[in-house]
Amino acid sequence: MRHYLYVLIALLLTGCFARQDALEPIITIYSPPNGAVQAGGEGLQVLGYVMDDEGVASVTVNGSEMLREGAFGADKDKKLVEFGFTPTQPTEGAFAATILARDVSGREKRLNYELLIDRTPPSVEVTGASGIGGGRIRVTGVARDNHAVGTITIGGEAVQFIPSPEQEFSVDIAASEGLAIEVRDQAGNTVTQAVQ
Repeated sequence: MRHYLYVLIALLLTGCFARQDALEPIITIYSPPNGAVQAGGEGLQVLGYVMDDEGVASVTVNGSEMLREGAFGADKDKKLVEFGFTPTQPTEGAFAATILARDVSGREKRLNYELLIDRTPPSVEVTGASGIGGGRIRVTGVARDNHAVGTITIGGEAVQFIPSPEQEFSVDIAASEGLAIEVRDQAGNTVTQAVQ
């Protein structure tokens, strides 16, 4: 009788110490990050992963399951799964997706993902290019973009500034043939203009 009592106590204690899944899955998008500005195009793919201490049972993007047969299906129920998808709007404008991850215990985590597709190149206007002596010239102008100018390079030298939709510049540089200004926006669209 005493033996049965020990077994019963052991079973009750095992039930008390059974681990419960209290953690939601963790969703991370690593390329391009949430809120990024991208040039878009046919090759654009959003890539991320989901982690869970018990295992990931499902990852959906706007209701479509990512862990089916194919590239990501073999990872189903693992503690770390990768996934990827192509935005349905590869042209200009905002793209939004709801990513839902569910672990093997049924706990869910939702991530609202946003991406801005920018296929419009920036513009540059040279307002002056005058000699200042010693074989150097001063180049002035303004660069503009519909979202934000990311970089301005004149003759290989980068202009320092905080990204903004409109940026004036004035640079003293060695005069050379073929001197050009390259402006790149945050999405990677570029424009190049020769300095006359």
